[in-house]
Amino acid sequence: MINSYPITENRELITVKMTIYTKTGDKGETSLRNGLRVKKNDPQIEFNGELDELTAVLGLVSSFSKNPKTILQIEEIQHDLFLICAGETDELEKRVKTLEKTIDEMEKDLSPLKNFIYLGGSQAAAFLHFGRSVCRRAERGLVGMTGQMRQRDKWAKRVKVTF
Repeated sequence: MINSYPITENRELITVKMTIYTKTGDKGETSLRNGLRVKKNDPQIEFNGELDELTAVLGLVSSFSKNPKTILQIEEIQHDLFLICAGETDELEKRVKTLEKTIDEMEKDLSPLKNFIYLGGSQAAAFLHFGRSVCRRAERGLVGMTGQMRQRDKWAKRVKVTF
């Protein structure tokens, strides 16, 4: 199996030859990018799983959306998620600023909120609400992690608002 993952700012693809199974996790451990073996319930692995789920939900949203601008924003967020899972956090500060501008633009068209929003609407909107809750769960997972997570935490706080 050959997979390509976008992991650079200019979205170059790095192609990696992968097998469907490796047998290296059969004893409940997996490898981090630096080669360190950790338990599969390690906070970093749990966090990456949450981001993987969010990527999948965003794929669903994209498949139901008819708005090209929304689809592009989703692809940008999915790109961010791949970068975060790969430990490539250098771009996140710039992306936080971009997300803040996007949020500010969206807010211009919104009436002031006076009550809670009922979840649902179209299929795309319902999946966006689901994505927001997955993003919030991932954000909560950051609480147990330290160090390099600072930019990830800020990014997660901004991206969930775009939902």
